[in-house]
Parts: sequence; structure tokens; C-alpha cells
Amino acid sequence: MRAAPASLIIDSRTLHYDAQNPSDLERTLETYDFAADTALMERAERGIRVLLDLRVSKYNLGKRIDIDALLGAKTKKRVLVIGQVETDAAIAFGCDRPITNNDLVRLAVAENPDAQIIYKPHPEVLHGTRAGVSDPAGGGAPLRHS
Repeated sequence: MRAAPASLIIDSRTLHYDAQNPSDLERTLETYDFAADTALMERAERGIRVLLDLRVSKYNLGKRIDIDALLGAKTKKRVLVIGQVETDAAIAFGCDRPITNNDLVRLAVAENPDAQIIYKPHPEVLHGTRAGVSDPAGGGAPLRHS
């Protein structure tokens, strides 16, 4: 079962995931003098703290877990690969070429050969509300699901 959206994104230039065209947000990030706006930066810091303290996330799955119990003791660098819904428009329009979760894991392994690669499936794929296309855990890469 899908949930109704709790937010709206309004952009006069393009969709927020369109990598081919600049968005209002990109234009603001490129041109606004954030360092000069101390009131805005203080407000942003307070907002970030509230979100972190309340553990608010896109899916609000922020239950506390013991990372060492889940992944074992940290003995080397860890790289988290965050799975995507591969059939989502954000992948079709947000990438310069088609890419799968398997590709993301292979890239992480290639760029970090001595690291522990941790793959986290997208919550909608994990819970069966969206279909997964690839299975990075079955691709032979040394993975740990979280």
C-alpha cells in the first residue's frame, strides 16, 4: 500500500530530478550568498537539529539499531550504497545513462576495493510496494544488507 505524499515540490524550470536542465534549487545554490545570510544559516541549523533529534526521514523508519550488532565491529572503511527504485523517473531522468543497483554496488567496490560495502535496499522495494530490477546481493559482491 502506498502512502499519499506529504510534500509538494514546485519548480518553475524543471522537475527536481531532471539532470539535463537546471532547476530553481540548483540556480539558488549556485548564486545565493548563504555565508552572508547568518539568520538563514542559524535557522537552517535549528531545522537540521530538529529533524535529527526527531529522526525524521523520507520514510520515517528511524528506529534505533545497534550498528555493531548488525554489521559486526568496524575494522575498515565502510561504504553505504543506497538502493534506488530502478524503474523510477528519477533514475530515467536523473542519470546520464541507465544505471542499476548492481552497477552502483560494482562502482562502490571498484572505487573502494578495501572497504566493507553495505547495500541498503530502497524501502519501497524492500517492502514490496515497488518492484526491484536487480539484486546486488546476488551479484557476487561482498555485501551486508542493513
